[in-house]
Parts: sequence; structure tokens; C-alpha cells
Amino acid sequence: MKIDYIFFIMLIILVLFIFFDKKTETFADTTSAVTSDQVKQMIREIYLADIDAIRNLSNVATKLSTGGYTVPGNLTVSGSHSTNGLTAQSLSVASSGRKIDCGVESNNTAYIDFNSLTNSTNDRDARIIATGGTAGSNEKAALNINAGTIGLNGTLNLNGPVTSTGAISATGAITSNGLVTGTGFKVGSWTIKENNSGHLVFVKDGTTYTDAITDYKTIGNDKGFVAITQDGNIWMNRSIRPGWLSDSIMYPYIGSNKTFANTNFWGNDVGSTSQENSLDTCSTRCKSVSGAQVATWDRNSKTCWCKNNKFIDSLILPGSGLMYESTKDSKILI
Repeated sequence: MKIDYIFFIMLIILVLFIFFDKKTETFADTTSAVTSDQVKQMIREIYLADIDAIRNLSNVATKLSTGGYTVPGNLTVSGSHSTNGLTAQSLSVASSGRKIDCGVESNNTAYIDFNSLTNSTNDRDARIIATGGTAGSNEKAALNINAGTIGLNGTLNLNGPVTSTGAISATGAITSNGLVTGTGFKVGSWTIKENNSGHLVFVKDGTTYTDAITDYKTIGNDKGFVAITQDGNIWMNRSIRPGWLSDSIMYPYIGSNKTFANTNFWGNDVGSTSQENSLDTCSTRCKSVSGAQVATWDRNSKTCWCKNNKFIDSLILPGSGLMYESTKDSKILI
């Protein structure tokens, strides 16, 4: 009886062992089958993703090589960028609160804007803008540079007209094959400009002058000033006799019997001097002297000189030409 009981227990243990061993094997096989399917699915998904990526890259390459590609969002390049051509409605390059903008505003207008002031709220600090042009002809647009100061450190060669509403300063030569137009030019210590009277004036640094001055006699004789009128008359601020050159030079060329007060023609004397009581009697005497063209008479000494040259030899060399002397009067004889 005891032996049967032991045998029965061993039989039960054997049955349980066989049952659990089979169960474990079945579970292991089932687990192995699920993992394999998952791996296959993952491989398939990766494969399909690669195929889509390759297909997309192929489409991008085709568009880039045939007509161009449009990026729908922002494009950020962390490294350097090199291109043989770039087309955009506008382009901005920014760094450290400063930037350069390139673009178009309206028909026939293109610009480059510079924001040089760091973190400024200004729309721009300087601008280069091109407007207009001629269809079928290159380089016919108007180019304007808008800035507070434009500096040139080298030689500037210009093949067309130049118009400036402000000062033009250059440390090098400015060469132009066309017309240079401006409201004023600086040459050394001289300013050249047109004043309110329409006269071309040359004003030396240190001369008290405004464009509203109409009476040039108010300018000091020791100051550098020259004015040229529309008809060619010239005002010279000479220290001896400031005035219009037409009053002292041009009239002697026109007709005879013209009298000039306080004037001495420094020409060559012909004949001997004489004592006369008036310019008229001096003129009468000089008319009888061969070669005499001008009679000069001193009101104090009553001395009469007959001159053989009424024209001006030089306006630059001292002692030649028409000069101012307070006691002498002269008269043209021919």
C-alpha cells in the first residue's frame, strides 16, 4: 500500500513535469515568432522610408537641374554657401545687429540698403538705388547714392555726366569724360559756385561772403574774390582798384574819346612830357604826337604824358596794364 502511494506520487510529478515543459516550449516558440514579425515590419518601414527619401532627392535634383526648386519654408545654412547664381525678390545679410538688404521696390527700381548702425531702428543708414533704364541698351539707368558722406580714397574715372547737390571731396584725382554738374566745387582753398545773381564766383577761404551779396564793394579788398557775369564781365577784388574789368579794360577797346578818372595807363611814353591845364588840352597835344593812343594827365602836377598803347599787356604782372591812381585822369585818343 505504501509502495503504491509512492508510485502514484511519482506518476503525478512526471505528468506535471511533462506538462510544464511542453508549455514552456510552446511559449518560447510563440515569443520567437512575434519578435521575428516585428523585426520584419521594422525593416520594411525603413526600406520604404529610404525609397521615399531617394525618390524625393531624385525629384529635387531634377527640379534643380531643369528649372529650379522652391523651398516652402526658411532655409538655414550653418556652413559656407557657394552659388553661381541667386534669384530672390529680396535678400538680407545680417550680423551683430547690422545688415545689408537688396531688393526691388516698384517698377524700374532696384536698391541696396545698408544698416551700419548697430541695433538701430532706422530703415536704412545709406542706400544705393537704380531707377529707369533703356530697353535694349545696357547701363542706361540712373544710379543714386544716398548717404551722409561719400568718401573716395583713390582715382575716380567718370565716363558720363556727374550731378551733385552736395560737396564732392576727393584725396585723389577725379577724371570725367562728361559734364560734372554741382552746386559748388572746392579747388584747394577756393570755392567755385553760382550765386543768387547767377554769377560764377571764386571765393578764397577766409573771405566773408554770402550768395545774397549783390554789391561786391562790401567785400574787403584784401580778400580773394572773383565774379563772372552771364555776359562775360569780370569783377576782380584787386587791392589797388577792385571793380568790373569792363569798366577798366573792355571800354578802351571800343571807340575813342573815352575818359577814365583816377586812371593811369602804364604804357610806353612817346614824345616828351609837358605841363597842361586840363586833360582836354593834354589830349589835344597828344593827338599831334606820332603814335600816341592815350593821354594821361596829373591833376596836381599838371604833367601830361602821351602813351602809345591803350591795351593791357598783362593783368598779372605788376606795373603793366591799366592801374588806379587817385590824381591822374586818362583819355583814349583813337
